[in-house]
Amino acid sequence: MESETPVQTVTERDQWMVENEVFQIYNFFANAPRDVKSQMLKLRRDRHLEYLDRGLRFLGPSFCVLDAKDKLYTFLQRMKHPSGGFRMHDGGEIDVRACYTAISVASILNILDDELVQDVGNYILSCQTFEGGIAGEPGSEAHGGYTFCGLATMILINEVERLDLTRLIILSYLLMSASSSAATRVDDWQSNWGKDKFPDMARASVGLSFAAFVALAWSSIVSGYILCTSKAS
Repeated sequence: MESETPVQTVTERDQWMVENEVFQIYNFFANAPRDVKSQMLKLRRDRHLEYLDRGLRFLGPSFCVLDAKDKLYTFLQRMKHPSGGFRMHDGGEIDVRACYTAISVASILNILDDELVQDVGNYILSCQTFEGGIAGEPGSEAHGGYTFCGLATMILINEVERLDLTRLIILSYLLMSASSSAATRVDDWQSNWGKDKFPDMARASVGLSFAAFVALAWSSIVSGYILCTSKAS
């Protein structure tokens, strides 16, 4: 029995045409001299912004749905919990991550007001644990990601001084010391039992965790500085 010839749909034909055109453009640039590439691939950002601005100015009234700030503000109000925190979604969990998401989005869209900020600081404070870190919710264990979210949220609502920053800084120092100690333990392991995959894996893990912590700390400092200076100006 002869197999039927597959029928080419309009969508498939259009897709193949686009792919063929993309391949032609790629081959053209791949074979072009280096100096030609630098000239032809120059990004004219000012032209793009001008075109975008001109296009947005002539949108009809029906395109007002593109501005979703009012609906988003209503959604954030609905996610607001009496404890001061926020839910991630309808029926979702209430935690520091949701607070950071809600406050940062509201800040970016310039819809952050006293109603959204009310008791958020109290909720974040209730999540700070005895060692200085911040947990996802009250009574839970502190976590690096939640600590970042909590600290950033407190900076955005101008209440960062309410946190126990001394304990938080001490915790940061202890984490750095622990990373250094762990690296020493790896060397001891290797000197006593020889070299195998475990010391390499442990050393890589220590290095990555230390680098991630430094990057997170530096990002928090820079973000806090930018936010404080922008609000002051």
